[in-house]
Formats: sequence, C-alpha cells, structure tokens
Amino acid sequence: MSFPRIFFKNNLGWVLPFPYLPNMTQDKHITRAQIAEHFAVPTRSLSGVLRDIGIVPRASGTRWSVIFGALGLAVDQSAEHWDVLTQPLMTAKQVAKLLGGVSTSIIYRWAKGQQPAGMPPFPKPILLSAHPQPKTKRPGQRWRKAEILAWDCSKPMPEYRSLTGAVDVPALSSASLISDANAPSPDQLPGMFALPAPIEGEPE
Repeated sequence: MSFPRIFFKNNLGWVLPFPYLPNMTQDKHITRAQIAEHFAVPTRSLSGVLRDIGIVPRASGTRWSVIFGALGLAVDQSAEHWDVLTQPLMTAKQVAKLLGGVSTSIIYRWAKGQQPAGMPPFPKPILLSAHPQPKTKRPGQRWRKAEILAWDCSKPMPEYRSLTGAVDVPALSSASLISDANAPSPDQLPGMFALPAPIEGEPE
C-alpha cells in the first residue's frame, strides 16, 4: 500500500518527503508543554525551535507524526522504538551527568568526532537550531538516552525507520537525510500537512 508524500523544507536546509500515514494508533496529540519537555527547552523558546525544524507553532500543540516527520523519522516504527523516540531528549549537561560526570565540552568534542583512539563513534546529536545558542555559543543539540546508553555499553545503536524507508536515522545531521531527485523546488513546497501560516495575532 502506498501513501501520498508531502515535501517540506525546514530552516536547517533539508527537503524531506513526509509520508502521511493515517489512522496510526500510536500517533497522539501532544500539548506545547509536552513538546517543550520532549525537546528539553523552555516553553518560551519553543516557537523558535519548532520553526527551525519546520513545524508551524500552534497554541493547541501538535501530533507525534508531525514531530517525527520534522526529525526525518517515519511514523511506522516498532513499539519499542516508538517508546524510545517519544522519550524526552537530553541536553549535553544531562548526557555528561549520565556518563559519570564528564564535562559538557567533552560531550561536544565527542559529538564532532574528536575522540580518543579506539573509542566508538559517539551518537550524533539532533540539531534543534541552525543558530548558536546564547549560553553555549553552539547550535542547539540534543541526544536520545537509549543511544547514549547503547554507546556506553558498547551495544548496537538503535535503528529507526526514516522517511525514505531506510533505517539508522539518529539525527537530522545524518547523511541519509537527502532530498529526492524529483523533489519540487523549495518555493513550491507546502508546509507540514499543508498547514497554513499562523494568522496575525494568533497566540503561539
């Protein structure tokens, strides 16, 4: 069975095909507070984060399918992976604490591939913003706890279904997130689910 695909471009520069999968029993509505908790950002910063990853901010929140699509993930994940992907993401500070108290600067270096010889590749971060953040001077980055624990225990990294049907999509920075050759130009792209832009004066 085939599903229609909607193309959109987020502010990080990727044109992604989003397969609309109706009647997904695991797909649920989530509030703005739940979205902020998932991305580990203050509620006041949420609108900017959502715009950067290609989601129109709504006062009522959104659905997990929209979050997945913006992160390059298909909705038809296994039940185990669905639980992993809907858990709150971790900041560098939280990752450092989980790994025994290493410094956050080391986490950022490892994420760039600057690791001691023999150390396995560190999980790629999920980029929430293309712009440096005021405190860290780095783009907003988050990690999934399951990937950090797998790396720390030298276990295989979780593999998730991507929008292109492939697996192993840990982050937006993954090289597997590339445009379809026949994708329309950015000027012709509708928004996620072809959502209209917020009306002026509409609460975010």
